[in-house]
Amino acid sequence: MMAGRRRWPDAGGRPRARLARFRSSKAVVNGNIRRSSGVFPALCSGPRDGFTLLELIVVILLLSILLGFAVPAFRDGGFTASKDSAARELLHSIKKLKIAALNRQSIHKLHLNLSENRIWISRQDQPGDQAPRPRLSERTLANDIRIAHVRFPGDRVIRSGEAVIAFYPQGYSDRAVIRLTDDDRAPTDLVVEAFLPMALIASNDGAANF
Repeated sequence: MMAGRRRWPDAGGRPRARLARFRSSKAVVNGNIRRSSGVFPALCSGPRDGFTLLELIVVILLLSILLGFAVPAFRDGGFTASKDSAARELLHSIKKLKIAALNRQSIHKLHLNLSENRIWISRQDQPGDQAPRPRLSERTLANDIRIAHVRFPGDRVIRSGEAVIAFYPQGYSDRAVIRLTDDDRAPTDLVVEAFLPMALIASNDGAANF
């Protein structure tokens, strides 16, 4: 009789329905493995021996081009940064001298030795006192930076020796143009005006006038 027919287990003792579900899940896993092998064939193909000669030539050529652009830019940028730093230091010194002369009510002087490329400050407490004064904040400019000349009104230009710019307790100073140069770049002119609280940087064409 059909109603009394018994469903026999498989050889492993599990019903056929469980075995079918197990085979279906195994097929899905195998399908994922096959698809992943197709996506990443390099994982299954084994390690490569190394770079080809053409790849090495291309890499060396690209590095040479990058170095050709980078080295000149780095060298020029260093010179520019050095001169700009010297100009900023002078601007800061001139501003401090104008304030100090006004606050202390004494004459302050900025000394620029063009022959030795040195800068220092002195203070004169009494007008007309010509006694030697100690050098304050003395320093030497970098080797690639030079003070080309210091120009005063009346076309008086000092190109060697010592130039002195005085700052007075009444709040004004001598007028002067300090020119800084380096090896490769255009000169930088610092314009010291009598009644301005700080110096100005002129354009690089060297056309600074009073």
